[in-house]
Amino acid sequence: MATAWTAAVRRAVRGLAHGETLASGWGKRGVQGLPCLGWFQTQTQTQIPFHGQARDASSSSSGSGEQGKGEASCLDLKQYEHVCGTEAKLFVGEKHGVARIELDRMQARNALGKAMLEDLEECVAKTRDLSRDHTVRCLVVHSCSESVFCAGADLKERRAMSDDQVVEFVKRLRTSFLDLQRVPVPTIAAVGGVALGGGFEIALACDLRVGSDTCLVGLPETRLAIIPGAGGTQRLARLLGVTKAKDLVFTGRHLKAYEAFEMGVLDRYTIQKPVLDEALALAEEIVRGGPIALQQAKQAIDEGLEQLTWEEAMGVEEKCYAKVVPTTDRLEALDAFAQKRKPQFKGE
Repeated sequence: MATAWTAAVRRAVRGLAHGETLASGWGKRGVQGLPCLGWFQTQTQTQIPFHGQARDASSSSSGSGEQGKGEASCLDLKQYEHVCGTEAKLFVGEKHGVARIELDRMQARNALGKAMLEDLEECVAKTRDLSRDHTVRCLVVHSCSESVFCAGADLKERRAMSDDQVVEFVKRLRTSFLDLQRVPVPTIAAVGGVALGGGFEIALACDLRVGSDTCLVGLPETRLAIIPGAGGTQRLARLLGVTKAKDLVFTGRHLKAYEAFEMGVLDRYTIQKPVLDEALALAEEIVRGGPIALQQAKQAIDEGLEQLTWEEAMGVEEKCYAKVVPTTDRLEALDAFAQKRKPQFKGE
């Protein structure tokens, strides 16, 4: 019964992606489309991980009313300061701890060229620096446009390169995306529109991926007589498993939002709402956690997966847990719980 119910929910989700309605067959005749999501969640007591209606940027991301008046919201783009970069720009919101890397080379559909890669490298390095004192506690990577996240490599530049130059450039991409993956704080890719090849590999280097309902992701390299070279073969296999990764890499096929969500490539996707808003709302939820705890949680998961035995993996968790025990943030959380108030974490 549970399996049939889950399958029905998935069919309804796919229908939404095609502009259909949830009303049919669910006892809410005449109620069109997205408003039924709330009814769905009430009936199933589960959360469908995407949202339909646009949210007021001044409201709390959780809808719980926890955010007080005058408190900084990472959804307000005016609260960010431009730190560095031209074709890839770093913006930091010191009041709330969220940073954004914005890909801004729309004349080439955000294709990865030399100049853009240099900017991206600088943005990632600066984010890492700012995470040390917890100025940055979460990073969102996004495009300046909802229509294209990143179309992949700049093939016009690539044609002018020698074989050795191609190898060197791809090696640099691989290193840069690994640096992005290893940023100590949680990272979110806000994938609006097309994310193919190297663009998809940027998203895969992030911890979480949020997509728009119009996004299209894939690794089409085999159709260009090459293979994904910036980590796509390795990250996709670890994310989806070997067979599904081989399917996508061998065929080079593209996934629409609902397919990517069902397969596990996207963690959530939006309907009729800017993908950046949803990614920033997710970031706002994340930064409510203790800054040190967030970094240690990420390290425990990532480093633990690299171990060969359970004992070694548990050793990683033990090491990371030991780093949060002596913090004042941990004691602040206990005091806040006892006093029934919101904790004020300082990363200490």
